Amino acid sequence: MDKPAEFWISNVSERNVCLGDLRLTIPARKHMNLLDSRHFHFTWEQLQKSSESGSLYTKRSMVKVRKVPPPLPAVKSGLHVSTAPLFLTEHPELSQVVIREEHYEELQISDEEFAEEMTKDDE
Repeated sequence: MDKPAEFWISNVSERNVCLGDLRLTIPARKHMNLLDSRHFHFTWEQLQKSSESGSLYTKRSMVKVRKVPPPLPAVKSGLHVSTAPLFLTEHPELSQVVIREEHYEELQISDEEFAEEMTKDDE
């Protein structure tokens, strides 16, 4: 299986950088794969031209073209809080809420009798 083509760039500055010929703004300290077809529709030729004589070339002090993807952020050792949701249907024993279904028998009196009974309590 062929690996999809990648063209990684990294904004190494503290400011957002606008690449005019690509009509793209790269946020500060972010990395992007410009050949990712889910987000961009650039051709290899467009990116090569921009890196040789376009906005990637003129802003090369702020935006670097990478040959490899950026490294994943390092995970610090120790305890971590999970951000994954815990579905209590899978682990009902972990729930602190007890759900009970209670059924009450219906009153077998008329509305007039019920109203009369309620007014007796007020007196």
